[in-house]
Amino acid sequence: MTKQSKDRCFTEEDFYTYVTKPGLVSADLDRHLLACSACREELAGLLRLLQPSETPPEEPTAAEIESILALISKAGSEETRSRIARERRSWWLRAPAIAAGAVLAAGLGLSWLILLRDRWKSDAFYAEAQTLLEQCYSPSLDHGVRLDLPFAATARLRAAEPKEALERANELLLEALGVRPDMVEARLALGYVYLNQSKFERAQLEFQKVLQKRSSDPRALLGRGVSLFEAGLGSRDPAERNNRLASALADFEAVLKYDPGSREARYDRALALFESGRLDEALREIDAYLARDPDSLWAERLKEIASKIRLNRAEAVDREVERAAEAGDAGALAKLATLVPYQTPRAIRNALKKSVQTGSPRLAWAAAVLEPTYASVTGDGSYARLLRFYDGLSPPLRSRKRALDSRLQALIDLHLRDLKLEALLTGTEPLLVPFRALGDHWQLVDLHHLRGNCLFYGSSDYGRAQAEYRRMLEAANRTGAADLVARSLAALAAAEMERNRSFDSALSLLSRMKQLAEAHRLDPWVAFAS
Repeated sequence: MTKQSKDRCFTEEDFYTYVTKPGLVSADLDRHLLACSACREELAGLLRLLQPSETPPEEPTAAEIESILALISKAGSEETRSRIARERRSWWLRAPAIAAGAVLAAGLGLSWLILLRDRWKSDAFYAEAQTLLEQCYSPSLDHGVRLDLPFAATARLRAAEPKEALERANELLLEALGVRPDMVEARLALGYVYLNQSKFERAQLEFQKVLQKRSSDPRALLGRGVSLFEAGLGSRDPAERNNRLASALADFEAVLKYDPGSREARYDRALALFESGRLDEALREIDAYLARDPDSLWAERLKEIASKIRLNRAEAVDREVERAAEAGDAGALAKLATLVPYQTPRAIRNALKKSVQTGSPRLAWAAAVLEPTYASVTGDGSYARLLRFYDGLSPPLRSRKRALDSRLQALIDLHLRDLKLEALLTGTEPLLVPFRALGDHWQLVDLHHLRGNCLFYGSSDYGRAQAEYRRMLEAANRTGAADLVARSLAALAAAEMERNRSFDSALSLLSRMKQLAEAHRLDPWVAFAS
């Protein structure tokens, strides 16, 4: 092949740019190098010249070093554009960067140079994306799960527009992967971008691609686990939710096998156990995490979850209310109402009932402290009505209330333990009218619920159970208490399903319950409706 016209052949600057500044190389230069035999021969001669020999090269003199530095500083200037004959000065002195690249490329030829240029291109895309990620990435995702960046963040300022920064990082990482599809770092970072964009299915796919090449990569395992966790909690299908949480747990446990000291994996495993309802295991995992990291923001979140787990048990809430009442600790009561708002209504009812039974003003005070915090947190101010009801009881009515409550509790203790449900149903019948006359609709909700359950579970008399649950809902509506209305709707939906096999009617009741529960932070009822 005949060499093309002189003005289209490579100059020494072209060779220098080709190796050291890949982003500036045009497609025309690529095509020319493939088409021009003279330029390829020149490159081949250069490679032969630089082929390592058995005799070590001589050390460059001070003058040669000065010459090299001068040439580097003048790279790209007009003075270096004219070709200098090879016999006048060796290539490695004129272009040290070319010499270094060529020594490494000896025996591999032009394909290696192209590969090297692509590597530099992808590295440049990745470096820019990494800077953007440092400025906009949030390690705490939608449901509180944790995933730190796979590199140390050094950016001092947050991006003014994190959403736009994430989109730009996404574009750059796709560019890097377009040049080098096997670039693991870029694929991991792309998964992190998708997680921050709440694109959990896409994130899972990117981490899975890494695991196809590196089956035990802890960062990819952790990323896939986080993706599954977030997607599971966002699912409306209970079976899918449970399956994804189980898979996420398996990934977190796999990371801990490779790296037992991983705080991220231990933190995320604790959250996954908590969301899976494995509360005792979650507490043990939280304790293990806090032993290594007791004071961080992540630790504070786990401490809240541990408190929530322990307070999820009704007796634990009652003990905490009684302790705070005795100590006059208003702060502890306010924290309790904030931490477990769905347990607070029952705590208020029990504290007021016990205040009547024991004559303790401290328990009444505790209920009065819990109520405004509960109302502020949930938007349900109905329990102020219950406080007024108790405040308005005259001494004779208090005695009447105390006698009725004691009679009901005695019947429950006598019959419920041995499942004598028919006897319990008969024994509670005479209590309905006195409670109604007293205006204690809060106690009537519990009483109708108890009677309905005796019929539903004891004799499978779904028709009579449904009637009791309807009376329960009527009483709940009179109280205005969101938690009591939600509980009544759930019971009525179950009876509707069993008696009439009416799925549409049951789903309509559950939909009402879920809307109410979501509006007032009644988490267990939200989960039940889902």
